Order: sequence, then C-alpha cells, then structure tokens
Amino acid sequence: MKIQRSGQRCRARVGDWTTTDGTGDLLGCPGTRIEAWLRRPGIAAILAPEWIGAIRYISRRSWRRLARQMPRVLGGFGADALFLLLEDRDLAEAVAAAHPRPMGDWRVRCIETGQIWASCAVAAKELHVSQACISLAIRQRRRSAALGMTFEALRGAGPSVRFQAAPNEKQPPLPPCG
Repeated sequence: MKIQRSGQRCRARVGDWTTTDGTGDLLGCPGTRIEAWLRRPGIAAILAPEWIGAIRYISRRSWRRLARQMPRVLGGFGADALFLLLEDRDLAEAVAAAHPRPMGDWRVRCIETGQIWASCAVAAKELHVSQACISLAIRQRRRSAALGMTFEALRGAGPSVRFQAAPNEKQPPLPPCG
C-alpha cells in the first residue's frame, strides 16, 4: 500500500509470482514491453495474470506454459535471463536457441544487392522512397516499381544474418516484372 502511494512500481520477481515490472527486470527489458504482451489476447489467455489492486501478478507456471506454447514471444532473450524467469534450464536454453531474435524483428533485405536494413522505414529513408513502396513490394513479392528492386522480410532469420553495407559494385538494373 505504501509503495503505491509513493509512486514506486512493484517489482516482485522472487518466488512463484512475478509482476510485469519484475519480469522486465529479470529479462532486462522495460516492464511496459511485458504489459504490451498482455494486450494480445492469445498471450493473456496463456499467462492468465491475476490483478491485485493495480498490479498484475503472473505465476512462473504460466511463464513456462507460454515458453512451451508460444516460445517466439520470449525470443531475443539470453538463456540465463530466461532461466531466471522460467526456473527451468532446459526450457530456457531451448527457447533461446530456437528464437535468437526478438518478436519485433522487422529487418528487410534487398534480394538484388543483398543489403539489409533494420526496417522498411530505414530502407525507405535511405533509398528516398515511401515506406509503403517497400512494404508493398514485400507483401506482393514483386519488384518495386519505383526502384526496380525486390525486397524480403527477414523475420525469424537466425543470428547469422547481420546488417550489411551496400556492395561497391553496381549491377545493371533489372527490367520490371509485368
């Protein structure tokens, strides 16, 4: 009660229950990321948080259930951080190995040049086109009319795919698909 009145956040992270902020501390991310996960109906149904006042408590058993049913949600965190949350070394290592990139991985690659950008927005800014131009080319799996380049999303790609600079040599432009 005194913690709430003083404006401090509750960070329970020991024992069978954790709070969203306590989970964020364990994983090394902000508690708001955990709260954003809970806004997704599928994740909230698995975790089944219990409200006590204005604080959500989530059991370790629920976190382990999430790791088994939707491991991609916990992707991008190290095995040690996941072990602190899940208290199951084998499960933590399996999730960390299977999903090395976080759920919000929006990397984009140009198929012709091989260059990789962090997102459609970054690629669009660098190539001086709209974000919609690149996004549409990805969704429709065809060349961008403005650039004559083909793009692909790298969601779920392993850690071997890193950001790369554009190659120095220029390739002849490809004719647009008709």
